[in-house]
Amino acid sequence: MSLSINKFMNYVAIVLDLIHRQEWAALEKVATTKHKLFKVISEHIKKCDEFNGMTLLHAAVKYNPPMHILDAMIDAHSDALMGQDCVGRTPLHVACGTGADAEIIRLLVEAYPQACDLQDEDGRLPLHLACDIECVLFEGDQTERAPPTIDVVRALLSGSWRSVLVEDEDEMSPIEYAIVSDANIKVVKLLQKTSMTLRRKEAQASKAKATARSTAKDTKPVVPLPRSVLSYC
Repeated sequence: MSLSINKFMNYVAIVLDLIHRQEWAALEKVATTKHKLFKVISEHIKKCDEFNGMTLLHAAVKYNPPMHILDAMIDAHSDALMGQDCVGRTPLHVACGTGADAEIIRLLVEAYPQACDLQDEDGRLPLHLACDIECVLFEGDQTERAPPTIDVVRALLSGSWRSVLVEDEDEMSPIEYAIVSDANIKVVKLLQKTSMTLRRKEAQASKAKATARSTAKDTKPVVPLPRSVLSYC
């Protein structure tokens, strides 16, 4: 694709402005009719120091976009799902940390479940950010968030059960953040049940390994009898 640098930068500015003003119909038109250009813009933004490693998908999920817009953006540049910004956050982290709807979280998890196990520079997974309503990802953003819903938590656990056991740099688990954030008792119980199930399975696996090692240690090797003995009668 051959474009002058000025024309290209104009396209970048237009796309970012559409996202910022949440003009989703116009953004969808760009993403679908100018498919290649949209992908190039997203890749270019990720490489620009000014954007700190963010992609267009990072920018869009911050504003809780309509599902069909998200679908169009992922279709145009699916690699953006794996993009991590300068602090290690994927679009899923941003969606969780800004209170995106459960449908958006579910779509991002289904499209790239590996993001559920990626920790940012503070050791936080998307589940931590979803459960901590006090977290602020963007400077100056004081939008009040509601406690995590059970649908959001279920969507994130479907991508990784183990995320419920992980502690961040402040030695806080998702369960602790949910409790502090006054989450619904059903949410807390789901997190606790998942945690207990995993710990029970880990204990069973550890016991099975110990038993296997003990059995291997106690089993005496079979010494083959001499041929003279085998032929004796």
